[in-house]
Amino acid sequence: SIGYFHHIPFPSYELFRVLPEREEVLEGLLGADLIGFHTHDYMRHFISAIYRVLDLNCSLDEINLRDRIVHVDAFPMGINYELYHNAPTLPGVKEKAEMLKNKLGGKTVILSVDRLDYSK
Repeated sequence: SIGYFHHIPFPSYELFRVLPEREEVLEGLLGADLIGFHTHDYMRHFISAIYRVLDLNCSLDEINLRDRIVHVDAFPMGINYELYHNAPTLPGVKEKAEMLKNKLGGKTVILSVDRLDYSK
């Protein structure tokens, strides 16, 4: 069995249809037995592209090929919010923050925080 998880949003059919290699991309993805997406919307976009580009028989979560069925599902995944939200209160973090504060003195620190869950 082959599983594939699409880590980025799958475009709507209106955007996907302009891709010259759209058939090849979809046929390649259908080599998997299970295709996962972050959200049901991305899954729906994929199913719509399969139906419209390859003219395959699809249901909400299955694509019927000649010799097998490819399963499609949404697996909403994210970070462990509690772990990161509570991190500043952990003893080791407090000690490190105090050490940095003492080391930097009265200097201003600019901190940039990027998303950990970039695909949503």
